Amino acid sequence: MADVALSLSRADSTVTLHATSRHGLLPHAHRETPTPFGPPADPSRRPAAARGTALDVAVRDLLADGRLVVRPLEQVRAGYDIVVNCTGFGARCTDEPLIAELVRRDLARPHPLGTGLVVDAHGRPVTPSGVIPNVTVLGALRRGVLCETTAVPELRQQAAEAAALLTSTVAA
Repeated sequence: MADVALSLSRADSTVTLHATSRHGLLPHAHRETPTPFGPPADPSRRPAAARGTALDVAVRDLLADGRLVVRPLEQVRAGYDIVVNCTGFGARCTDEPLIAELVRRDLARPHPLGTGLVVDAHGRPVTPSGVIPNVTVLGALRRGVLCETTAVPELRQQAAEAAALLTSTVAA
């Protein structure tokens, strides 16, 4: 949402953007390193913590100027000129034919959460027979292990690590 809002605001400095989430919360700021997926320590405090999350300075400016309005889902109204769906990927990675075929052939295993593949610390798929040494997955296919894994900072880090790993494998 933040990336889309920033892009649209740069393209038209007069536009007012309306963002909607289930609870009217904004996305978390990017972290320096991906966060391993796991339940929050206290699920009842999660929405309160999200409200206090630091946002990108440009997003704060849009909010302060009234050019970005964030509403909970029940306050959505008709009459928008353009609607952009920023909900992300589907829930199950095995809905994709290529991934389903890899799983069928035991070349990959879906994560128990169904949101990505079982991978090792380097992003290599873990199969029933072990790790596939010369294959590394990036981004959404790591969602079962890394919750935050589809934004540019995480993708950039994963790509650099994959290149180093694959280069060292070829050189060996």
